[in-house]
Amino acid sequence: MELCPAWFDRYQELVAAAQPQHGEASHYRRRRPADSQLDPERSLAEQFNLLRVVDNQHYPAFFNWRGRRLRLQVQSEPLRSP
Repeated sequence: MELCPAWFDRYQELVAAAQPQHGEASHYRRRRPADSQLDPERSLAEQFNLLRVVDNQHYPAFFNWRGRRLRLQVQSEPLRSP
């Protein structure tokens, strides 16, 4: 909220300095819950990119195992020196 007044005060200057976008536009399809499904037969290292982008609230990582759906929560913490 603190940035809004400063942006509005400089709006004309910012619009005048705008530059056209170069290169190809990129579009990604909408993420769905099924996009967070892990394969229990593959290693975590193989599925790291999927784990990196899961959303614990809306699209948690999960896998199906022996008739049950198991959900994983992913958290990032800084490493501590021993």
